[in-house]
Amino acid sequence: MMKLAGWTGGALTTYAQRASVAQAAFNKIREILPNVKAEEELRGLLKAS
Repeated sequence: MMKLAGWTGGALTTYAQRASVAQAAFNKIREILPNVKAEEELRGLLKAS
């Protein structure tokens, strides 16, 4: 889900190394999450945004 939300780091990249990118991705998920009922719905909304 983080990749769909805009996270660009790899497997060895910590969120602290790219704090602003991580913050934007988490905030996008946090904004959408209350409006969805299933994982696939969240995935679809992230792909569309």
